Amino acid sequence: MRLCAVLFLVSCQPAATPLDALASLRTIEVAEDAPAPARVTVFMARGRLKLAPGGTHTVSGTVRTNLPAFEPVVERTRVGLEIAQRTRDLERDWPRGARGEWRLALDKTASDLTLLVHTVETELDLGGLSLRSLRVRGDAGAVMIDWSRRNTRSMTLDIATYVGPIALRQLGRSGASKVHIRNMVGPIDIDFGPRIANDVEVRIEGMTSPVRVIVPKSTSARAFVNSDMGIVEAPGWIGEGKERRIGSGRPSVTLHIRVAQGPVELAVGK
Repeated sequence: MRLCAVLFLVSCQPAATPLDALASLRTIEVAEDAPAPARVTVFMARGRLKLAPGGTHTVSGTVRTNLPAFEPVVERTRVGLEIAQRTRDLERDWPRGARGEWRLALDKTASDLTLLVHTVETELDLGGLSLRSLRVRGDAGAVMIDWSRRNTRSMTLDIATYVGPIALRQLGRSGASKVHIRNMVGPIDIDFGPRIANDVEVRIEGMTSPVRVIVPKSTSARAFVNSDMGIVEAPGWIGEGKERRIGSGRPSVTLHIRVAQGPVELAVGK
């Protein structure tokens, strides 16, 4: 018997296709709504994830894949939505020629967004959304986040990965008051952009992790840096040892940085 998934498939998928066998490249539509505030969770084991504003539903977009094991499954939960690849086996093979490209969009529903990614390249533009929180848990792969416009509300940001670079651009537009970033191996690069909207506290923890933080020229900032092995460069900042500061007044940035290995660079934007 053949079954159709009523939430998102454009057409029926023949049940005879093995999950791990490469199939024809398919485009699968995703479109689902949830009442605000919505908790949206995206789970991906392999592939590439791009997420941007401009959706017509709480979550919408397309998934292009040729591997049935990594097709999306959309489920309504008690508090929101979960969009996951069909397999949750993190050790499942990713055969040569496999593709898994997720392009999702969010609308302006007030949301708490969680991304659970294994070996995934993650690229997010969160500009103009209404996020209350963003939580990212990753194993291997880059995490790149940009705010092309201001987030419409205050939020918290929590990112923890194992291997791969983390880069945040225009963080000052996020409205984040609390930011926590952890990375075992890989650079951490944060640029607040030209200004911040509110006071923000940032905690950065790394093992083998070069760290660079760029604060706006017009913003006051304090940095508490503990680097076991690695130099600390902070041209224009006042202070020595573990504490440095620049500017005065509000809003302000407070940085708590602890890394085992890797240089730390504190910079000021142009």
